[in-house]
Amino acid sequence: MIRELLAGSITVLKDEKAIVVANREEAAGLAGFPVRLPAIRQDAPHLRVEGEHAFYLTVNRQLIEPFLNLVNRSDLKLPEGLDGARVTVDIPRTVLVSYGPCPESPGPVPDPSRLVSCLRLAQAPTASVITVPELNLGQLAEIGLQVSGMTLEQARSFSSAMDWTSTLAIPVPLESASYEAVVIDGQKGVLMLGRPRWNWPERWSLIWVKDGRVYWLAGFGDPGVAVATAESLR
Repeated sequence: MIRELLAGSITVLKDEKAIVVANREEAAGLAGFPVRLPAIRQDAPHLRVEGEHAFYLTVNRQLIEPFLNLVNRSDLKLPEGLDGARVTVDIPRTVLVSYGPCPESPGPVPDPSRLVSCLRLAQAPTASVITVPELNLGQLAEIGLQVSGMTLEQARSFSSAMDWTSTLAIPVPLESASYEAVVIDGQKGVLMLGRPRWNWPERWSLIWVKDGRVYWLAGFGDPGVAVATAESLR
């Protein structure tokens, strides 16, 4: 989202393919960090390692200013010197884990009650973003979130709770109904509840950062299990 909002041009430096792995040890070897799994789940997980992605882009103010008008934020003035600035992004390898019958695509499913056993987990070292001091990624993320459907108040609340340089590798849901600050193992996190869609049970997702790694956990049903599941990671 941020890339599309900023980019005058994009140069890809690294674009590794995803690899399906057999177990936690193989995933850790490929990813380069210990892989944590929820002890609360006893069934076998499916694991995949997303490859490293790196690119740099050039900021184009003429692409950003129409967005500011679209979301009624013409009060935000971007520095003149920002035009042509380079942003270099390096997203490390990410381990994706899934349990249960998770939907492969949006839409109704034959037996929605089965989705409550679906659990998804992503974990990765925090991404690296190098740019000029004048570029406020949090502010630009706030603008992009409004374009994607959030209200101004929702976008400000969500953006203020996120470290955008840390969460670039993590899928942030854009159709959430509410956001709540939570504490996971002493770390600040954000719990998001999804808007009702199709015949799915209630959707929830959780994002937090601990010891230099960012985590995203998502599931269906009672959101009260989100923090307990997160704190069971071993």
